[in-house]
Amino acid sequence: MDGSTSRVFSQAFPAWGHLRFMRRRELEEMGFVRDDRLTIECVVNVVLDPVVTAGDAPELDHPPSNILGHLAGLLGDKGTADVTLVVRGEEFAAHRAVLAMRSPVFKAALYGPMKESTDANAGRVAIDSVEPAVFRALLHFIYTDTTAAMDDLDDDDDDKAQMIMHLLEAADRYDVERLKLICELMLCKSIAVDTVAATLAMADQHHCQKLKEACIEFLATSKKMEGVMESQGYEKMKLSCPSFMVDLWEIIGRKMTSYSVIPNIYARDKD
Repeated sequence: MDGSTSRVFSQAFPAWGHLRFMRRRELEEMGFVRDDRLTIECVVNVVLDPVVTAGDAPELDHPPSNILGHLAGLLGDKGTADVTLVVRGEEFAAHRAVLAMRSPVFKAALYGPMKESTDANAGRVAIDSVEPAVFRALLHFIYTDTTAAMDDLDDDDDDKAQMIMHLLEAADRYDVERLKLICELMLCKSIAVDTVAATLAMADQHHCQKLKEACIEFLATSKKMEGVMESQGYEKMKLSCPSFMVDLWEIIGRKMTSYSVIPNIYARDKD
């Protein structure tokens, strides 16, 4: 018996063997028969379809996500818009589903009980609480999740700081929380002597704790208190938030390393 011979079983050759049987003595001498048991050794190779594993699969480059681009394309598309937002006379074409998805306030106005008190059923909603330029930036963020609408404004421009403040107020009004936080962080990085008082008053009004702490820290470490007190924001804050002013100076007083400036501040407030 040739142990190295291999055969392929197929439909044409379903079996293979020898016509002449071997003698028992020969099998015993070769070690294939022991204790009346015949041992047959064979090697069977089963050929299957090749299996491709994850590691063998070719790597394919997939395109980056373009959903934001598609949403941005919807912005202002009158052909697909189903609601018109009239902001102080300026019209903005929009989509109810997008607005409701991004803003709980818009969802209530367009789909909830509030819609009965508006012209939402007629496809028009009047908004008088926001400037058109600010609302345009808000709408851009709702559709794209970016603040690219403000990229054209100079970082050192006072108009940009004012725009961010108004945008934060709009984000708070329409409960766009992510935009509110982004504006809050941007304002934390642009605190100045002539705007810190107004910024602090706004932070207190709209419950922006991080911005409030940043303004107080600025006041406590600033050497230009006279300039702060001469700003319009400081005068406005004294009139609109007198109780807050008392708490403010108590906090600043604890933070200041030198207390010599405090009597002058209080004297100035009494004038």
